[in-house]
Amino acid sequence: MLITTLDGNIYPIPTTFLKNFDNYNDFSYYISKFLSDLNSDIKEKLKNNYIIYIFSAHNAVPNCEKKIIINKNNYDDFINEINDDTIINIVFQELLKLFSTNSAFAYINEHNEVHLFGNNKCGGDSNNIKHQLINIINIYSNDSAFAAINEDGCVITWGHPRCGGDSSSVAHLLINIINIYSTSSAFAAINKDGHIITWGFHGHGGNSSHVQDNLKTYPIKEIYSTRYAFAALNEIGEVITWGDSDNGGYSLNVQYLLSNISTIVSTTGAFAAFNDIGDVIIWGNNRYFSNNVKNLLINISSICFTNYAFAAIDKNNNVITHGNPNYGGNINNIQNKLINIQNIYSTKGAFAAINSDGDVITWGNPTCGGNSDSVKHLLKNITEIYSNDRVFAAINNKGDVITWGEINYGGDISDIQDRLINITQIHSTYDTFAAINNEGNVIIWGAHKNKIFNEYKNIKKIYTTEIMIVMIDGNNNIIIYNNY
Repeated sequence: MLITTLDGNIYPIPTTFLKNFDNYNDFSYYISKFLSDLNSDIKEKLKNNYIIYIFSAHNAVPNCEKKIIINKNNYDDFINEINDDTIINIVFQELLKLFSTNSAFAYINEHNEVHLFGNNKCGGDSNNIKHQLINIINIYSNDSAFAAINEDGCVITWGHPRCGGDSSSVAHLLINIINIYSTSSAFAAINKDGHIITWGFHGHGGNSSHVQDNLKTYPIKEIYSTRYAFAALNEIGEVITWGDSDNGGYSLNVQYLLSNISTIVSTTGAFAAFNDIGDVIIWGNNRYFSNNVKNLLINISSICFTNYAFAAIDKNNNVITHGNPNYGGNINNIQNKLINIQNIYSTKGAFAAINSDGDVITWGNPTCGGNSDSVKHLLKNITEIYSNDRVFAAINNKGDVITWGEINYGGDISDIQDRLINITQIHSTYDTFAAINNEGNVIIWGAHKNKIFNEYKNIKKIYTTEIMIVMIDGNNNIIIYNNY
C-alpha cells in the first residue's frame, strides 16, 4: 500500500501492519509518527499548528471510484477493505479552522472545541446547543445558519431556525453523515450509504421529498447548488434537482441530456453540467438564455457566469457567450480578440479573459469592469484575476496589482499603488479587496461610499464573507475587519 501527501512524496507502508489497529485514533497517531520519522518537513509541520486531519483512499470500497473520507465513523469499513493496491491520500489541515455565515463566524481550536462570534441571529450564538459542540471535525454554513459534524458522524445545527439552524425534524436521520452542502437557506447532507437528508427553507432546497425516490436509486457522490436549488450527481452520472424551479431546481426540460455527467458547476441561478465527452448542459434562470441559445454546448472545457450571462471556453480555446448583452452575453464586437483564451473571470455584470500571452480582454457592463481601456497598457503578463461585485483586480508576473471597474468598490488604487507590490493573493467581499504580499502584510481597499485603506502585518490566513474580512496572524490572533 502507498501513502501520498500534498508535497508530492509517496511512501510505501505495510498493509498487514495497518490492519492491526483497532480504532481510528491509533491509526491516525501511527500515520503521523510514521511520516514524521521519514520526512523532517512533515515533522515540523505537525509540530507547527498542523495535524493530519483527513484521510481519503482510492479503491477502499469495492466498485466505488469516489474517494472517501476516513473518519471514526467509517474506519472499520475502511480497514477491512484496504489491500496492497490501496492508495491513502494524506491532507494536512491547520488546527485553527474558520467558517462563516454572512455575518457570523465559527472556529475550531486545537481541542476540537467550537467558538463563535458575530451576529447571534445568523449563528454567532449557540447557547442552546453549546454542550453538543464537542469533538467537532467540520462545520458547514449557509447565509444564516451553521451545521457541524462530530467525530461520530452526527450533525448539530444552530443559527436562523428557518434557514437550517433548526434540524429537529430530521435529527433522527442525521447520523453517519460524511458531508454537508448548502443553498442560501437550506442544507443537504450525505450519509455513508450515499443517501440524502435535507432541511431548512423548503423553497430553497430544504424539502426533497418529491425526489427522494430518484435520490435513492443509486448512491449520490456529489451535490452542487445555486443560491436556491440543489443538483445531486449519482454514481452512474445521472442528475437529480430540487429547490426553486426558476433557479435550477427544475431540470425536466433537459433531463434527456443529463446522462454520463462527470461534474457540475453553478452560479447564483443556473447549473452547467459537463458530460464525459466535454459537452455542457445548462438549465436554470431564463435570464441566462437568449432566444437562440441551446441548452447543449459542445466540447467545452470551462464556463463562467455573471448575474445574467455566461461565457464558455471550448477545447479549441474559443469563447462562446449567451445571455443579456448588458451583462456580457454578446461578444460580436470583440470576437476577433478572443483567441487562445486560457481563463475567464467575472463580476456580477462583466467578464475578463486572459489569453496565452497574458493579455486581458474585457466586455460587459462598464460599471462592473466591462471596460478596461484606462488600464489596457498595464494589463500585460497577467497571471491571475480576482473580482468583487463590480471590480476586477489583476496580478501580473511581478506581483503588481491593476484594478478597473466601479471606483467606490475598489476600482481606483492610484493612492496605494506603491503598497500593492509583491502580491501573492487577493480576497474580496462584495465591495472590498484584501491583498496579501510575500511578507504576510495585508492591504485592504474599496468599500461602498468610502475609499478606505488599511494595512495589517504578519497575517497567515484570510477569510471573507459578503461583508466581513477575518484575518489570522502568526500568533493565531483573530482580526476582524468590518466597514459597516
